[in-house]
Amino acid sequence: MNERLVFNSIMAALLIGGVATGCDGDGGTDGGTIVLDDADIDTGTGDDDSGTEPDTGVSTGMCTLPARVGAPGGACRSGTACLPGNDCLEEGGGPVMTRNVDGTNGAPIMVTFNPGGVCSPACETDADCDDCTSCVGASAGDPGTCASNCTPTATDNGMCRDGYACGFGGTCGLACQSDDFCKIQDVIDFDGDGTLDGYLIDPDSPQACDTTTGRCGHPGTAGAVAGDNCENDWDCEANGICITGEGWPGGYCARLGCEYPGFECDGAGETCDVGNFGISICTQGCQVGAEDASAQAGVGGGGAGCPTEFGCFWNGTGAADANPNGSCIPAEYNDIAAPNIGTRCANSGDCYSPLGRGRCLFADEEEGLAGYCVVSGCVGMEVRQVMPGVAVDVDICPETALCVNFGSADAPNPLCVQNCDTGDDCPTGFACANLLSGGGGLCWPNCFEADDCPGSEMCVTQGTTRACDADGPDNMPNTDDDEICECTGRGAAPPDSGVMDTDAGAGDAGV
Repeated sequence: MNERLVFNSIMAALLIGGVATGCDGDGGTDGGTIVLDDADIDTGTGDDDSGTEPDTGVSTGMCTLPARVGAPGGACRSGTACLPGNDCLEEGGGPVMTRNVDGTNGAPIMVTFNPGGVCSPACETDADCDDCTSCVGASAGDPGTCASNCTPTATDNGMCRDGYACGFGGTCGLACQSDDFCKIQDVIDFDGDGTLDGYLIDPDSPQACDTTTGRCGHPGTAGAVAGDNCENDWDCEANGICITGEGWPGGYCARLGCEYPGFECDGAGETCDVGNFGISICTQGCQVGAEDASAQAGVGGGGAGCPTEFGCFWNGTGAADANPNGSCIPAEYNDIAAPNIGTRCANSGDCYSPLGRGRCLFADEEEGLAGYCVVSGCVGMEVRQVMPGVAVDVDICPETALCVNFGSADAPNPLCVQNCDTGDDCPTGFACANLLSGGGGLCWPNCFEADDCPGSEMCVTQGTTRACDADGPDNMPNTDDDEICECTGRGAAPPDSGVMDTDAGAGDAGV
């Protein structure tokens, strides 16, 4: 299957200009960060949203069979039971209808799903799995499955079971099963009943199935490097991907998996980014903070070595004096000139943009919900640092705010956010939630008690006017009977929510 399909479904969560509301561990944040919700329903090749376990006798310790029999990721053929708490995702498949990109009907493709069957509990996080597996495919309201951990290689399937390939997310997913399988561009609803029941195929795609690794690949275009414009994956370097969609004008060539031996970046000016996407990826390199003051903010800004309107974000490993040490990523350069962290916003265009890093956290444009402005890429409590050892002459995180890592230690996503002592420190509709391990609060979409909310706002059950019971009838936090609570001011963003917006008027109070 086309890797672009996999990547574009992830890129839908690259939240430049809006962030989904939530209290999950990754904060649902943006700023050039891919949120790996794995909500796509593609079949996988090289993907990390489906899969099973390592080959028997190859991996070590408790992750080898027979220890895996019936455990998460273990096979469950007919007559083989899964351990308590696990369901058997049975093997299935057959011919799947196709339609060519030119609108004509194509020949059916034979596909086998869950080869050999897979034992798995329903999971929401890795904590629901065991040490040999990770939770993949979980999204809001829909559980995922526990897929076996693996390490991608360029020469085999990463010790995954037969029928599975090791994806660059480090879990086993369904292997490609034919060259036609690799030409899949999308999943479509043939009969309009709301069920996805067929594939969109590009018969002219050069994608082919490598039966040794189980991944799809293509020969690419000679001389192509990360950052080149593209329409298709094969416009890029060999086995590259083309990132397209909103925020990626003209398409953007990249390549996955550069943290693993055999997949290193080797094109001119490329860098291996491990800090901005939640997955390692070869991108167009740049030098963080090296642009002159005229390019640091305002329309037409850009990072040193990047196209206009692309910022230079630390790649997660580069040293302060290295060039490149960052990735060129679409950024939010606008004409807002003053810091407005903590201001209500409809999208990132309402937020201050030092080095293109203004972001609208927690906004949901589809639901019409306001967010508040933050700045991405801060470093600890250093007011002007944009990566360790590199400072600029504009404030990234002023002392009145707080730099919080919404990512992980391996893939940090630091954002400068509005901290608070009481609800009155937060914008309308946002609670002062006691979320920091060292004490203190952050302005957050969800309240826990009435005192969390600003002014005279009440803490109500989400979508109602009824007083909320955050701990539920059992009076215990983080149990199944807890209610989701929000302040009564949490509602639609005004049409012009940014106080510094160029079309600001009487309604642009921003609070």
